[in-house]
Amino acid sequence: MHDGRHGHTSKVREPVLHWLESRCSQAPQTPSSAIQKDLQERFGLVVSITHLNRLRAPRGLAYWHTERFLTQVAEVGGAEALTDAFGQWTAQLWQSGVETKQEGSPCFYIDGHRKPVYTDKLIPRGLIGCSGKILGCRALVLLHDEQGHPRLAITARGDQHLTIGLPQVLLRYEQATSGSRMHE
Repeated sequence: MHDGRHGHTSKVREPVLHWLESRCSQAPQTPSSAIQKDLQERFGLVVSITHLNRLRAPRGLAYWHTERFLTQVAEVGGAEALTDAFGQWTAQLWQSGVETKQEGSPCFYIDGHRKPVYTDKLIPRGLIGCSGKILGCRALVLLHDEQGHPRLAITARGDQHLTIGLPQVLLRYEQATSGSRMHE
């Protein structure tokens, strides 16, 4: 900080914190550079952008996070609707490629990825950490057509083997594409 407080977040006084919380909760996407300018005009304080970010982050006053948006989408059931819409869109987009196949049913591939769940604490490098197993994770399952085009993407708990969940993925794609059968 340029006002002699050496950058300690606890040194910003209550009136400034209340104003900052009010200002950022109304428009969380406001860049810290704009907040910095407003602070100087209103309170005569020159606060570094780094210090402002340190003040905003623990209070949830930072810019609009993708995770927050996706959580809100999931809370209102939007994830299911978006998954179905993606399946329908890809079926229409690449439908001609599947129909040109000469014989039999179309060929599909399934691909699974496991992503670790991030924590605020470090995970110890003990027996589990070194074993290659991920205890807390999300699984991303992708369904591709024979040309490699993605047809459906689903996320779920990561504790189920890909082959066990395969029938549900295929059923989900058939439902999303208005019941078109993937296999005979």
